[in-house]
Amino acid sequence: MLLFDIATQTGLKLGEALGLKVKDVLEMDDGKISFLSPNALGLKMSREIRYSLRRHVETARLAGEDHLFKSRKGDKPLNASSASNIVNTWFKAAGLKGLSGWASLRKSWETHYRRQELEGLEASSKHSETPTIAKKIYSQLVEAIISAKIQPREKMTTEEVARRMKVSTVSVREAFIRLKEAGFISPTRGKGNVVIPLSKKALEEIANIRLALESLAAKKAVENRTEETLDLLEVTLKDLVQATYRRDADNIVRLNKQFHTTLLRDADSPILLQMINRLLDRVNPYFHLTYREADPNYTTFDVQCHQGMLDGLRARDASMIKKWLKSDLIVAAKRTGKFLTTKRRNK
Repeated sequence: MLLFDIATQTGLKLGEALGLKVKDVLEMDDGKISFLSPNALGLKMSREIRYSLRRHVETARLAGEDHLFKSRKGDKPLNASSASNIVNTWFKAAGLKGLSGWASLRKSWETHYRRQELEGLEASSKHSETPTIAKKIYSQLVEAIISAKIQPREKMTTEEVARRMKVSTVSVREAFIRLKEAGFISPTRGKGNVVIPLSKKALEEIANIRLALESLAAKKAVENRTEETLDLLEVTLKDLVQATYRRDADNIVRLNKQFHTTLLRDADSPILLQMINRLLDRVNPYFHLTYREADPNYTTFDVQCHQGMLDGLRARDASMIKKWLKSDLIVAAKRTGKFLTTKRRNK
């Protein structure tokens, strides 16, 4: 389905898509995918495209110099006529009359993805300076919270922070949105937000509950796990590795949650997974602390734990998943607890 995903999600013209080579969209290392990246034509690597790309390259056993869409005759790319025929068979199978060719598929991109891009550009042009200022405010507030210069349960208002930091209320609101998403603050009944307490005891309690619930979900997931889940986990883990070594806390938090929810998605237990999701949200601020000053030894161990969980799911071994999950949670809790204690002792 890679051809379909590229047509409906990227806006590439047929000639551009057929001209793509494997090396344009990923790097290979001894025949294995080592890194996925956008190419010069502007192909956006959505999660769906990464998954389709990985399956396509591995199934067809393509190399870096190969065209993504090879003709059955030699090493030449698929021609436009053959590609159009393939698209037309999709329309016919779906019972869609009056539609034909690549241009009809691209309309999905024009009416949905392109509209989203234009709306995003319009919004960013209105506040071109806000993201940079808001990011600085966010970083300064995070530092103040974890060092307890801003106390747990202390109330913060947009106007008060803007006045103290001599910035606009618009920038402060943007920073507050990020703080809420990261789990550092929550809105109060009245005006303003309150700082959520961070403690070693609370983190250890969350870690123990997570271990129990995620181990239970793992037992259910291994029985039903699919190749699609394994593929998605491999892509997510590669992204997590890159974000970890860049110390990109926001993406680490997002990808870590994505990894764990994907790992357990085949458990087919919606209530259990909902409980796990809420706990993952509760540990967001702790993850920010964990990765702010991550040393190479810790990041290597963290990757090892996630790889171990993936290997356990592949082997349908719930005990193996629990082993690596326990190691991951315990080490993270100890490291973050130590970081919290040190920060507050030196405030």
